[in-house]
Amino acid sequence: RQDAKTFLNLFSASRNSGAVLSYFAAFGQKREEILQRFRQILIALRDLLVLKQSDVAPLCFFATREEATALAFRFSSPELFRLCEAVENATEDLRRNANVRLTLSRLAMQAGLLN
Repeated sequence: RQDAKTFLNLFSASRNSGAVLSYFAAFGQKREEILQRFRQILIALRDLLVLKQSDVAPLCFFATREEATALAFRFSSPELFRLCEAVENATEDLRRNANVRLTLSRLAMQAGLLN
């Protein structure tokens, strides 16, 4: 859970490439662990997208609606969709046995975390 929140906070804050690289370096090399982190990030993104459409939608990731709402409105809907697409692409790449480091770097670039 904390990894997903860190990912979202990195994206919503000013883009600090050093922090982004440190964050992804901590992912390690184990594909299953990385895929699990990606699943959590996608669930968190789902909650944020749903909250942008409805104030009463049930949440799957966030424990409090206040925390999720505060984070949801730091993003536009297109940004959230772009993040979802970047994480889904990275997930598919890892399932196809892509290089872990290159996949994480591509994810950071697609998500707009690195320029």
